[in-house]
Amino acid sequence: MTGTTEVKPSRRWLVLGWPALAASYFLVLPVFGVPSTVTWFSISLCWLWVIAVPAFAAVRAVRRRAVRPAMVWGLLAVFAAASLWTLGPPRRGVEGQFRQHRGDLARLAAGYRAGHLGEGTLPWRLRFLSVDGRVHRRCDTAGPQARCALFLLLWQDWRAEEGTGLAYFPAGPWAGASIVTADGDVGVPVRALGGGWWSVG
Repeated sequence: MTGTTEVKPSRRWLVLGWPALAASYFLVLPVFGVPSTVTWFSISLCWLWVIAVPAFAAVRAVRRRAVRPAMVWGLLAVFAAASLWTLGPPRRGVEGQFRQHRGDLARLAAGYRAGHLGEGTLPWRLRFLSVDGRVHRRCDTAGPQARCALFLLLWQDWRAEEGTGLAYFPAGPWAGASIVTADGDVGVPVRALGGGWWSVG
C-alpha cells in the first residue's frame, strides 16, 4: 500500500509533463518560432520535467525498496532521455539550430541536389526545425531561367505578413536573390551558415 501511495503524486506530474511537452512543440513553437527564447525555454523546461519526475520517483522507490515501481519509473526516465537524445536538445538562435542539425541539413541538401527532394514533410529529426514541419522549394522566375532554393520556415507571424527561415542555395545566392517567407513578405539571404545554407530574413 505504501508503494502505491508513494508514486501517485509523481504519476500525476508525469501525466501533465508529456502533454505540456507536446504543446511546447505543436503550439508554442509555431507561434513564437524555432529560434525564439520563449520556445527554447518552454521545450527545455518540459524535457527537464519528463526526465526528472520519473527519475526522482525511481530514486524514492529505491529508497523504500519498492523494486517494481523503481523499475517502471527508471524505464520511463530512460525512455524520455532517449527521446531527447534522438530529437536533440533545444538550441537558441539560428546558428545554434544549424550547428545542431548540420549533418541532417547536409543530407537534405544532397537529396535536393540529386533531384530527390522538393516540397514535402521533413525527416523526423528535422521536423521541429520548421514551424510547419515541411521543406519548400522556392524559385525566382524573374530572370531568363528559374533559380531555386530549398527553404525551411523558422518563424512566421500569425497574419503571414512576415517570416524568417533557412535556405539552401546549391550554387550560392544569385544576384538579387529573394525568398518568399510569408504570403506578404519576401526575405533575402542575410548570413552564410556553411555548406550552402543561409539565414533568410
